[in-house]
Amino acid sequence: MVRDKGHDGWLFGIYLAIILWAPLPLGCNRVWSSSLLAALASGLAATWLVMLAHDRAQITRPLRKSRWIIGLWAIHVVYVFMQATLPLPGAWSTLSGEWQEAARQAGISVISTISADPAETLSSGWLSLALGLMFCLSLALVRTPQRLRIVGYALVAGGAFQSAYGIVSALGTGSIEVASGTYINRNHFAGYLEMTLAVGIGMLAGGRRFSSEAHGWREWLRGGIRFMLSEKASLRIGVLIMPLGLILSRSRMGNSAFMMSLTGVGLIYMLLSHGTFRVRLTILWLSILAVDIALLGSYFGLKQLTERLEATTTAEMDKRVDIGSLLYPYIQDFLPFGSGLGSFRRAFSAYYGEAFRAVYTDAEDDYLQFMGELGVGVLPLVLLVVLSLWVAVLALRRTEHIFTRGMSFAAVMAIVSLLIHSLVDFNLQIPANALMFVFMLSICWLTRYIPDETSDQKKIAAHPEDDEREFGKPRHGIAVGAERGVAATNDA
Repeated sequence: MVRDKGHDGWLFGIYLAIILWAPLPLGCNRVWSSSLLAALASGLAATWLVMLAHDRAQITRPLRKSRWIIGLWAIHVVYVFMQATLPLPGAWSTLSGEWQEAARQAGISVISTISADPAETLSSGWLSLALGLMFCLSLALVRTPQRLRIVGYALVAGGAFQSAYGIVSALGTGSIEVASGTYINRNHFAGYLEMTLAVGIGMLAGGRRFSSEAHGWREWLRGGIRFMLSEKASLRIGVLIMPLGLILSRSRMGNSAFMMSLTGVGLIYMLLSHGTFRVRLTILWLSILAVDIALLGSYFGLKQLTERLEATTTAEMDKRVDIGSLLYPYIQDFLPFGSGLGSFRRAFSAYYGEAFRAVYTDAEDDYLQFMGELGVGVLPLVLLVVLSLWVAVLALRRTEHIFTRGMSFAAVMAIVSLLIHSLVDFNLQIPANALMFVFMLSICWLTRYIPDETSDQKKIAAHPEDDEREFGKPRHGIAVGAERGVAATNDA
């Protein structure tokens, strides 16, 4: 049984508030909001460490088990700070000579550090540190299935709010326009909804089973009322609203990535799982296709989205190829150390003409941008994501609790969807979406190592003395000795 000391409950509340607040100020895609996000995460982590030192917080099992992942994140952060402060080694300084000459011709001052823009790299380093701290705080504060369920409901509520706000804003003029929620870019709005929608689907698949033995219309009516007042009804409403916002975003890759992840990850999980969870996933998948997308989506612009997908012109594709043809020389010129995290705008500006100077603030491809900015330093991030996905799959195979399976499915689906979307967009450059992606990585570890309330109850029922020993109660103390004395008297 999991017993909550209750000392860090207020920390958990602040942590949850940070996650829900991050998308509101334009996805924290401004200097003041991203700096505030980093400050809040650092302050919360420092407070947790102080409480840990005074024995009012605890190092949880997921936090211990993920020490290698935390180590990879630490290597990434140290590497970024090195980019911002260390000079470029002499052996590689000649490799960037062509870029430096082009930068001077473009009127860009050349810095002697590894990073082409050390100020931006330093700022990105602090944000990376904050995201790593939020990852650790997720594993430390979301330490029971009850808290994980609370976070799940909060994220579904946040996604439903974003979607409803986007729908109302888009319909405010009387005609169906493009929805972007509290984001500037509709694609980033779609990226956020992809992840919150995955959480909603996972919670529905792993929610408490609602059943009643109805033999007459009165019992059916009572059952229907109980369902409407239950938690599953509110979840289903949230999962009903979010796909409409996703469709109304008109994000081609956002909608495509969501459907590919829902179908692909859903099929994999249905093959690996068994029993009730497989049935629930099948019903949910058919329900989302039939009700959310086919029926309601037809009113909210599914036809327009389909036409936009079909109307992807050759000129648009050629434009992306041209960008790619500029990106590859940029990546090669800055190998092996990269141009510095966050330095893309400045470093890449020397590769195209004056007429396009203000266009490419991001690469519109997270993979190529990270490769150009980090060089070999991108490897820890790749390992971090791959290992987390593997742990989530193990959670599905080894846990007996259906809620844990549902959240494992949600994490994998959200991560895969955003990884697909990142092929043609830069969601991971938006702090709020990056924070949500980091939380999805933490769910992979939580579902694998969080205490399972079902298995804990079975163990306590079989060996109640183990539960006493686990929480510091003496197994061979006075009370136990007294019980043995009474038993011996009775035997006599």
